Formats: sequence, structure tokens, C-alpha cells
Amino acid sequence: MSGLRGSRHVPSWEWAVVMRDCLSEKGWDVSIPEDDPGAIDQQIPTAQEDAYTEDFVACSNEHNFSPDPPVIDAERAERAWEEYLRAASCMHEHGYEPPPPPSKEKFIAEQRAGASSWNPHRVGPDQEAMARSAIAACPISKNYILFGVREAEK
Repeated sequence: MSGLRGSRHVPSWEWAVVMRDCLSEKGWDVSIPEDDPGAIDQQIPTAQEDAYTEDFVACSNEHNFSPDPPVIDAERAERAWEEYLRAASCMHEHGYEPPPPPSKEKFIAEQRAGASSWNPHRVGPDQEAMARSAIAACPISKNYILFGVREAEK
């Protein structure tokens, strides 16, 4: 998204709350999905996409959010891998089979490159109802949610 110029990284759950509030103040109907506290949901009519993008960029810049993913070290990525595997195993025990993980090496490499990568809570819309109870029973610690991984600010 052009026009983004911030430099601040925050846990994605914090980003989602701030962006939801800012966009709501600008008149947009946005929400934070229960199963993905680091994201925002919106239903923007095609005719209003440019105006929404303009407001999204304005909110990001107003709060100095960086458009670039944070630098993640291998140790944090490995801890996230373990947390995500724990959640995936728990979801399996609660009757839902999450998407299969990539190899540990691929996950860590993607995280270090700033990619979102695999997340056992990320499910398609057609699986949302089926996955909802397993996701609720098997939360991923907020300490691991920022573009996939980052310890929460202490």
C-alpha cells in the first residue's frame, strides 16, 4: 500500500484495536475476528475501496505503524513454532484438523523474512464454523501474534 511511512512495530492485537477504532471513527464498519485477534474484518463495497485505502493509510500513518515487518530472530521464530504446534495439537484433540504445518526450517525462514507463514488458526471461510470451538479451546498466546510472531512488549 503506497503512502505508508511509519516506523513503529506493535503486537498485532494492539494494531488491530487501534486500526479498528481509527477506521470506525472515520465511518467504516470494521471488526476484529474472534479467531484472529491480530486482524481486522471489513466488507468494503468496490466503489468505496479507494476511500477505504486512503483512510487505512491515514490511520496507519497517524499512529506511526511501520509497513515493514519486524525483524524476527531465529529464537523467537522457534518459540512461535512450538506455540503454534501446541495449538495445532490441541485443536486436533478438540476434533478439528488444522492445516498441516510446513517444515520447522521453512516456518522459521519465512518468519525471519517477514512472511506471515502457517498459523493453525487460519482457516478458510467454509471451515470457520467447524473450527470455531477448537480455536476457542486452543488459543495462541498474544505473545506470538505480530505478523505471525513477536513477543509482546513488556
